[in-house]
Amino acid sequence: MQHWHIHEAVDHTFHDVRGSDKPFGGLSVVFGGDFQQILPVIVKGSCGQSVNACMQQSTLWHSMKVLHLTQNM
Repeated sequence: MQHWHIHEAVDHTFHDVRGSDKPFGGLSVVFGGDFQQILPVIVKGSCGQSVNACMQQSTLWHSMKVLHLTQNM
């Protein structure tokens, strides 16, 4: 069974609602967190399955722009 990424589910939903082929239906979406430290939970899954389900392994990763905080506020 293949794990379904939540951001891919949101992408498909926005495609349907907005009728656009652009990633996330052409909307800007903000994901927050340290993606190297926050792995998805795979029930009864191995460590390798969790790593393979992370956001960087998604087909949408190439279309995302990563921004870094430079000033602590």
